[in-house]
Amino acid sequence: RDVRKNYGSVETLKGIDIALENGEFLVLLGSSGCGKSTLLNIIAGLAEATSGDVLIGGRSVLGVHPKNRDIAMVFQSYALYPNLTVSRNIGFGLEMRKVPATERDKAVRETARLLQIETLLDRKP
Repeated sequence: RDVRKNYGSVETLKGIDIALENGEFLVLLGSSGCGKSTLLNIIAGLAEATSGDVLIGGRSVLGVHPKNRDIAMVFQSYALYPNLTVSRNIGFGLEMRKVPATERDKAVRETARLLQIETLLDRKP
């Protein structure tokens, strides 16, 4: 609600209001430096708004640690670990959340199937 972000005297986000229902997607388009990443970082909890509020499921998440917001982001430059296989890179987030190995492996295999990259799982990026 009314999310604003200032960097010094420059207001980069000016009263942003976005509402999404479950299952809806939003695409942010704009030129470089217009505030897309800043807004996403605020929603994810990786940056603080100058003012306004972020609600997820009708509940304010200001002050909620990013890992507890159940938000995922895909960065524009790929963030793969070059020393890990494709399989380990896909499963890394689940591993950090302490998902059991059998469940994690099943999720990795299903993801690879959907992306049609099963033959690449043992390669390094």
